[in-house]
This record gives sequence, structure tokens and C-alpha cells, in this order.
Amino acid sequence: MAYDEGLAQRIRETLGDRRGLVEKKMFGGVGFMLHAHARPFDFTGRPMKGWVMISPDGYASEEDLKDWVAEGVKFALSLPPK
Repeated sequence: MAYDEGLAQRIRETLGDRRGLVEKKMFGGVGFMLHAHARPFDFTGRPMKGWVMISPDGYASEEDLKDWVAEGVKFALSLPPK
């Protein structure tokens, strides 16, 4: 599955130079992990616990993208360090 490099760049800019952030190419895309937290996934069409799938309309504006990234960061920081 190809990923949208423009979206990846927007996420990089939104996350900034955050301590504990790692960008990693995986599964033909790119993942952003904070303090080594990532979630396994399986695109089987069934709901996946711990995941939020956002349609492109949901992150079209910079404010929407920042809100979703902030939610992800908030969740990752609530977990114990690995």
C-alpha cells in the first residue's frame, strides 16, 4: 500500500522535533512512533481495538490534522515507557 508523502510531511511538521519520536518505514508506508509505542494491525475489515481510521476529509485542514495528531500524542504519552 503506497502512502501519501505530502500527508507524511504535514505530520512531520505537526509533530516537530519531539523527544522519543521515531519515523519508520513499514508495510509500504510510514509510521510515527512515540516512545516506541505502535499498534499491530490487520486490515480484515473488522474493527481494530486501539486504532482510529480517518478519511482524507477528516484531516484536510491543518487544524483537523493537528487535532488528530494531538490526540495520538496524548494517548501515546499516557502509556508507560518501553
